Amino acid sequence: QIFMNTLPGSLKLEVSAKGWDILAYYLAPDSQTVSIDLSPYENKKYILSSRIKEAIRPQLTRSFTVNEVMPDTIYLERIVKTTKRVPLKLVFDLNVSHQYGLSDKIKWTPDSITVSGPPEFLKHSSYVTTDSMYIGNIDHNIHKTIYLKEPPGKNVTYFNKEVEVSLSVEKLTEKSITLPVRILKQPKNGKLIVMPENATVTFQVPLSVYNKIREEQFEVIADASNAEIQKLNELPLQLIRFPDYCYHIHIKPSSVNFIIHR
Repeated sequence: QIFMNTLPGSLKLEVSAKGWDILAYYLAPDSQTVSIDLSPYENKKYILSSRIKEAIRPQLTRSFTVNEVMPDTIYLERIVKTTKRVPLKLVFDLNVSHQYGLSDKIKWTPDSITVSGPPEFLKHSSYVTTDSMYIGNIDHNIHKTIYLKEPPGKNVTYFNKEVEVSLSVEKLTEKSITLPVRILKQPKNGKLIVMPENATVTFQVPLSVYNKIREEQFEVIADASNAEIQKLNELPLQLIRFPDYCYHIHIKPSSVNFIIHR
């Protein structure tokens, strides 16, 4: 079980005493620490100031009179602490050196962690993040330890404090593929034909995936939904699908002429 409300780390006291006694008290820092035994209140939901005074008074110099304690109530209501497994999200800024790129997905272990805390908190907790981190000018594989962001409260515990991150980086090489242009949303009162009918996509990929790239992994379209309304002479081309690890992508031509056969 844990306390529903965070217990105060300190109490503010209003006391009466002789000036010299108060001065002597402040010059002895160790004497400023007091403790309250909560075991007699295990089944109670709170402690009132009158009880707090009784617990504090014997720990002070006899000449001190405790007039007021703030806060005047310490809430002791307890709840059962539960656990939940949530995904782990990386927070980082990545900058790969020129002519280099990622050759595989970024991997981290563990990819999820167990969180322990109040049920109401876990109900709305969908993931945990790492500390923010910058990794720049990468031209080789990286293996790094990144720490998790601190839990948002004393009653919340992460079963892991760090995550191992791996990045695979390779030198890039250029490749080009010629693709047919697909017409998106043909006019209802005719058939739209683009010229040219093909476009060349040029990009850079890591050497290890160069021979794995296939034409069917790409799709170039010309959106004709507003062709007549806007009275355009040409349509811009869009690359709406391409494989991972393609960098510095260019389409040539960037737009196509068209005619509508009615």
